[in-house]
Amino acid sequence: MKKKLLVAIGVFACVAASACNKGGNNQKTTPAPTIVVTQTPQVEVGITNFPLPSTWPTAAPSTPTPTPSIRCTTKSDTIKEEVSGVAVFQSDYSYPSFDGIGAEGLNNTITQILTEFKNRTDAEKKTATAHYKASGKQNENFETERDDFFINITGMTEEHFCFVSTRFANLGTGEPIFEQRAYICKRADGGILPAEEFLKKYPVTIEKIAKHAAEDFLDQKGNQSDLLFDNKPLEVAVADLIRANRVYFSADAIYIFADQGEIAQKSAGSFLSVIPETLLKSGLENVG
Repeated sequence: MKKKLLVAIGVFACVAASACNKGGNNQKTTPAPTIVVTQTPQVEVGITNFPLPSTWPTAAPSTPTPTPSIRCTTKSDTIKEEVSGVAVFQSDYSYPSFDGIGAEGLNNTITQILTEFKNRTDAEKKTATAHYKASGKQNENFETERDDFFINITGMTEEHFCFVSTRFANLGTGEPIFEQRAYICKRADGGILPAEEFLKKYPVTIEKIAKHAAEDFLDQKGNQSDLLFDNKPLEVAVADLIRANRVYFSADAIYIFADQGEIAQKSAGSFLSVIPETLLKSGLENVG
């Protein structure tokens, strides 16, 4: 039988671990070449209204030490919009910042991701202001609209870094938003590498990986399989997810995910398949 790691997640679950030491004040000095990282679960950021998994994927501890040396710290900030002293919109966000050889390209990629995020919040601030003015509510009765955004490192190799951005939002529509996006970046210049290209290093086709992940999805959801969209076979839908870069990696596995509403009705929640690298290296055959 196939050796699988299954992670079942509900409507609002995220799998991402921060591989940076917040603030950078307590980084350890180690002989070069090295990368200075520690792992901090995202739950510490303060998001409490979305359930988080009890097990986080390992990232830095068992990852081969990349060369040359590069340092990483986590930076954070807040975007806020007030009307007559009332906070109508707020966004807390955090992201890794790199220093050292190869840092410029990685920082440019992070900046591009943040630019898209900030452009979105500019529009959301205006919408929240309009909601407040139309509500007629007193100061203490208006619920601040939020769009929180976090970029975490999930894995690294000598040639690649992997980021996952996670968005938690409640914009006054009555339906919270949870979204993830993955970015596999080249260390050399920070350029984003398509997931399909990254997976070519394993002796297995995209179709076989997709079939394996599709079986995971079905195992996790059980009697919710009737909620899957039936416009295409599930393994074809998962192959499309891979080609849409819904893939990230950690030290010893790859993760294929689907947000709510991507391959099934929203009530089915999110999907995640965890495939150990040992399976990928063996062509997804049984391993001992």
